Amino acid sequence: MKKLLILILILTLVMTAFTACGGKDNSETVIEEQTGQAEQSGEDSDADADAEPEDKDKTETSKPSAPSKDNNGSESNKKDEPSKEPAKEPAKPAAPSGSPSDIIDKIYAKKTVELPLGTTELDLSDGEMFTAVTGLASSDKVKEAAYSESMIGSQAYSMVVVRVKKSKDATTVADEMLNGINPAKWICVEADDVRVAAYDDLVMLIMVSSSLEETVTGKEIVSSFKKVCGGSLDVSKKR
Repeated sequence: MKKLLILILILTLVMTAFTACGGKDNSETVIEEQTGQAEQSGEDSDADADAEPEDKDKTETSKPSAPSKDNNGSESNKKDEPSKEPAKEPAKPAAPSGSPSDIIDKIYAKKTVELPLGTTELDLSDGEMFTAVTGLASSDKVKEAAYSESMIGSQAYSMVVVRVKKSKDATTVADEMLNGINPAKWICVEADDVRVAAYDDLVMLIMVSSSLEETVTGKEIVSSFKKVCGGSLDVSKKR
């Protein structure tokens, strides 16, 4: 009986030891597997970490670059806005061509004057005659001149057309003619309607008696001169 119990005890110890050895192996296997998974996970993590900068570089490269700015802080890649220039005024038409006598004929073509008129070219070297007709003390600024007057001395009517050498002198010459002319130069009659007009390098003086208003007035002659000059005047004055 004792031998049997001893045998059972020995078998029990052997089985216990065997079981303990088998459990240790299994535990070590489980630990090794977990350790391997952890190492693999760490390697994957390291690989992902190494890959992130590359993706980041790609992302940053694909972003559009910000527009550069010049020294004034404005964006250099802006489209240039069209510059706004002030509108240019149309060029002033030149005065009509032709001699002063031709201009007088053109004025009469716009306004017929039923008087016995004659047109004469002025001799600029004849100072006394030049002053009596134009009212100008000197012909220095005048290029050429002509006048139209009644051939009957009892009719106070005189139209003078002057072309000056420089257009800038036209206003000055017009004022001198208006103030210098003698409207009573006929002695027996006098003109009480005295006007001047100028455009570009042309100056026109008209003086007429109001007794002839049914035939012609100074205003009508100025209006005709304006039409000949294209519809505009630089100067229009009445004495």
